[in-house]
Amino acid sequence: MDEKLAKFLKLVPGASWQMPPPVWNEQLREALNDHLVTVGWGGVLELTSAGRARLNGDTETLGT
Repeated sequence: MDEKLAKFLKLVPGASWQMPPPVWNEQLREALNDHLVTVGWGGVLELTSAGRARLNGDTETLGT
């Protein structure tokens, strides 16, 4: 997984973004297309189970 996408996914649970800053546009599109995040109640971004699994798998491979 792209390092910047991994960083974006790590930020999603604590950020409570309704509209992420424009610097994250590419990662947001990729995460939505791959069903890693979903738009929850009130427009807040939430990690899906696939997003959590992908993030956990990626951090295990990186050893962090």
